[in-house]
Amino acid sequence: MALPTLADLKGYLRVDGTAEDTVLTMILASATAKCAAYLERPFVAILMTFVDPAQTMVAYGRITELVIPMWPVHRGAPSPADPVIPAPVITDQDDAVVDAATYRVDSRRNRFIALTGDTFANGPYTISCYIGLSAFPEYSTAIEPVIAQAIMDTASDLYSNRSPGASMETAGGGASTQWRDPGPGGLPSRARTSLDPYKPLGIA
Repeated sequence: MALPTLADLKGYLRVDGTAEDTVLTMILASATAKCAAYLERPFVAILMTFVDPAQTMVAYGRITELVIPMWPVHRGAPSPADPVIPAPVITDQDDAVVDAATYRVDSRRNRFIALTGDTFANGPYTISCYIGLSAFPEYSTAIEPVIAQAIMDTASDLYSNRSPGASMETAGGGASTQWRDPGPGGLPSRARTSLDPYKPLGIA
């Protein structure tokens, strides 16, 4: 299931014709951005770069792990959502590329873990990798449909309350102008509830 298009939104809202296409396109873009901001990570993995000074994850005086502040990390293995995403690249302070055979990627815990006998001893390290929910193998079947519905719910809420300060729309199309609080992130309750499991650490 792909993310919603203008045609999907018009069908969901039962809007015919093209008179409101411009407004609906803006609403859909806003709803998508709000959901992405609420999740604090991209839907589809994008290339990001981080620096780890290699000073914190110490075991017996050896640096055994590198940590970045975002997840999930795409390990580079083909998936239905991202069939050609390259694997992470780690370089040390001398710009030498760290052999990928000397560490493993824990994509769900944003960590790069040195294998037995290896360490990260020449920091700081620059880590270039793809970050996004599509790194999860179940993205296409289990996560993307939830995001799509949350976007539709948010877009529907924005459309129904498109008049400033409106809290409801009457059957005839008129708006009742009462100040409304859309909730954290500007998302309706149902959208927030469905997205909460995919926020960092599953914390809302």
